[in-house]
Amino acid sequence: MLPPHMSTHLLTPAMAGLLERIQRAQRTPFHALSVADARRAYAVGAEVLDLPRVPLARVENLTLPAADGTPLPARLYADTQQPVPAPLEADVDGVAPACVILAECDPLVDEGLAYADKLRAAGVAVELELHRGLTHDFIKMGRTLKEAPLALDVASHALKKAWST
Repeated sequence: MLPPHMSTHLLTPAMAGLLERIQRAQRTPFHALSVADARRAYAVGAEVLDLPRVPLARVENLTLPAADGTPLPARLYADTQQPVPAPLEADVDGVAPACVILAECDPLVDEGLAYADKLRAAGVAVELELHRGLTHDFIKMGRTLKEAPLALDVASHALKKAWST
């Protein structure tokens, strides 16, 4: 389920195989479902590939303006009830070192790279991990993709390092 403009040659063999198996299941594509039905289908399907989830303090539906001002639906996942600034608009001066983990075939990869650049420009130490050939949410596919637990290891190592300083 790649966007039409993306070629499968960028994908790792495991990611390509996983997407082929999903396609062979002949499930209705998310874009052909209502928002509510797509969310339900995603939740059911993602659980098959996902490692166990940690409960979050807040899941909030939002509306964000597109470049032309069109309101777009979005969702905020936060581990706190306190307000958080989602990152490109936040004041990053003096923030803690960051570990930014991105997937090359994620539609949001450019925003992730821009955020890492913004942090570096503010003098923040940044560890950037770009996982080539993978799509958004790869980190939740630890039962199938070897890169998922590796990315989680990078994140946990970065946390351990930050907490020990």
